[in-house]
Amino acid sequence: MLFDQDLEKRRKKAGRRRFLALAVTAAGGWWAYRWWRQRPQELKQRVVRYLTPIKDFYKVSIYLGYRPEVDLETWKLAFGGDSETAFELTYQDLMALPSRRLPKTFMCIENPVGGAAVGNAEWTAAALAPLLERLLGTTAAGGPGLNRTSAEQARDDSAAGETEAAVLSTASGQAPSPSPVGKGQPAADMDHLRVVFRARDGFFSSVPLEVGLDPEAYLAYEMNGRRLPREHGFPARVLLPGKYGMKQPKWLERIEITSRNVGGYWENQGWSDSCDVRMMSRIDRVDRLGREDERPSRPGDRGHGEHFFSQQQDAIPQETTTAETSAAAGDTRGSGIWVVEGIAYCGGQAVGAVEISCDGQDTWHEAELTSSRRPNAWTTWRWLWKPSARGSYTLAVRTRDASGKRQPESYTGSFPSGSTGIHKVSVEV
Repeated sequence: MLFDQDLEKRRKKAGRRRFLALAVTAAGGWWAYRWWRQRPQELKQRVVRYLTPIKDFYKVSIYLGYRPEVDLETWKLAFGGDSETAFELTYQDLMALPSRRLPKTFMCIENPVGGAAVGNAEWTAAALAPLLERLLGTTAAGGPGLNRTSAEQARDDSAAGETEAAVLSTASGQAPSPSPVGKGQPAADMDHLRVVFRARDGFFSSVPLEVGLDPEAYLAYEMNGRRLPREHGFPARVLLPGKYGMKQPKWLERIEITSRNVGGYWENQGWSDSCDVRMMSRIDRVDRLGREDERPSRPGDRGHGEHFFSQQQDAIPQETTTAETSAAAGDTRGSGIWVVEGIAYCGGQAVGAVEISCDGQDTWHEAELTSSRRPNAWTTWRWLWKPSARGSYTLAVRTRDASGKRQPESYTGSFPSGSTGIHKVSVEV
């Protein structure tokens, strides 16, 4: 009996020790992860351009390397399916629509702080809203229905029984079968309509109708002045304001409007449905300019600006290591002026300002913005820096948008809504 009691005491002690050991290990792992996530990163000497060359533009798809062959003679983009207002566009129809060329940044929702899964291109595109209005049985101007900037008229039409639309059921089995939207639809239901985009590879995503009706929503068919490359969505892809890339499918085949709560391929796996871009900024390059009396070249001399075609011959490698750059600079490091460059992106808002810190984020200095500031497109920036002494420094960058809202500085992982945090890099001068 005494032996059993002693054995029980030893077991309890051993259990407490194991619990404490596991707790200490878990706490240590958490702090190690926090340190790793917030640590200064190695500087990637990227070329800072306003427009990203097609060859350097990031690619993401549900099937690695997917590049479908599309016959333009038979390709059609279907809108809505089998309702009275359903219609199809051929490639020639799409090209014949009024279009514009606009800069637009894409960023993957999984892009980490300082990551490379972001790019800015010039897209040739047609407005999406008039096509959705046609599907709803409305007109953009001069008649009943909603215009490109507002969904209020659609709710009025619905209450009056003037709105007419329907949605095809999907054969893929990946999403619920949409229910039709027809005459006499209650006005309140118009608030819950969604636009569903379906792609050739089985990918799909959806957004509230008001997002599809935004004046900055488009169907793109050219990228940087060229026909949309196969790997980037040929023959057509969606451009939506303020959203991560997963909401803007490539290889479009069908667009629907539904009253069902349809999510999307990645949304059904737990990723954000709203998918609103979180502000980001990134340090891309740090170069020594030389003696104090030297002056930097104009921003356009190093790939800034918005004229892609004159930048194709830029022979600077896309990335070199800090060590290679330092070796090229010789033994004179630590003197003169250094130029720090990068990008900032605020989603649906234009970039308002960019700030740099070189002293552990105690003080911040405003950078020069070296390209135009537009909603839905990144802005390039530059800061001239004269280190007080040779040695190691940690540079940090943050941005705020045109409304004054500041980039979140706390670190979060990318799942489920996109990463946040300050990009920091280590440099030697």
